[in-house]
Amino acid sequence: MILISNKFLIDANCLITPKNQYYAFDLVQTFWDELDKNIKAGHILILDKVFNEIIKGGDELSEWLKEYASYKIDSGTSETIKKYMDIILYIHNSDLYKPNAENEWKQADIADGFLIAAACVHNCKIITNERLNLNLNPGSATKHPKIPDVAKNFNVDCVNIFDVMRDLKFKKM
Repeated sequence: MILISNKFLIDANCLITPKNQYYAFDLVQTFWDELDKNIKAGHILILDKVFNEIIKGGDELSEWLKEYASYKIDSGTSETIKKYMDIILYIHNSDLYKPNAENEWKQADIADGFLIAAACVHNCKIITNERLNLNLNPGSATKHPKIPDVAKNFNVDCVNIFDVMRDLKFKKM
């Protein structure tokens, strides 16, 4: 029996990029089978906003994802919304971000802030292709917050899909 110590919340880019670039359904079905197993076991969670973003695509990935509708995490809980508001306020008040940088994340269909909030609430790591902005500092404030930079402030770890595949011991592809 494998003991899993981590839960992961997946960003849309960690489903879209593999489908489009290196784990196409018709070439590497094992990847999708392993995702299936880990979603159903509760090791990989899908936020409703990520689910909805992908479903809009109307492609093979959206068809695959429809099977997991009952596994979605609700971003509308009071606890998640409260944490989301803390995240938006942090971006607004931080000298690392230009004025109104939080507006990008406040759009109804943007999951980024809610991913971090849900990760806080559900004690998860975030799986994302985004990377820390190593040049982020008050002298060069940015208008585009990145998940890993903001998540770090809220003590949420971000990992890439390959880290997760190793941690969850995906079968060899």
